[in-house]
Amino acid sequence: MTMRIPSQITAGDQVTWTELPVANAFTGAVSAPTFSLRFSLRGPAAGGKLDIDGVPEGAGWRLTIPSDKTAAMNQATAAATWVWQAYGLRGAERYTVGSGRLVILPNLAAIDAPFDGRSNEERALDQVEQAIQARLDNDLVTEYTIGGRSLKMESLDALVALRRHYRRLVSRQQKRRAMRNGLGNPGQIGARFTG
Repeated sequence: MTMRIPSQITAGDQVTWTELPVANAFTGAVSAPTFSLRFSLRGPAAGGKLDIDGVPEGAGWRLTIPSDKTAAMNQATAAATWVWQAYGLRGAERYTVGSGRLVILPNLAAIDAPFDGRSNEERALDQVEQAIQARLDNDLVTEYTIGGRSLKMESLDALVALRRHYRRLVSRQQKRRAMRNGLGNPGQIGARFTG
């Protein structure tokens, strides 16, 4: 069942969306005013618990997470992932109508410490490229033994394969980010025919 809750928000922003009636295998349509709608969100932040009730709007609901609540959902410098479930409620009856994940991006205005906005994959790619450069610059020994203990470093071929892997991941992230920012899919070329 498709719910309209955003998949990503920024801590400190007020978030408002509307949910349309949804089909349910047990009850048919779950719609207002017959049903109320509740979202239960759980996450890693202190408290880690947020329940919000929809306000009936026609046959659907309007839901809002106030700014102070989203700010409390992520006070860290990295994105936080929360899990949500949506329920249609009618008296003592409860029906799950959706579930998913919500990524809470950090609030940059609230961060006073140094901030590294790169993704884990971008940081890993940088580390792999540094390891390749160090290997090329210093022609380092790839295996040695000292006092019965041995250490074997990754081969240059393995590092190049790892770099290729992380470049693909970072490229996908950059494409998704561009599309989210309204820049379209950089992998598609649009054409318009007039006539």
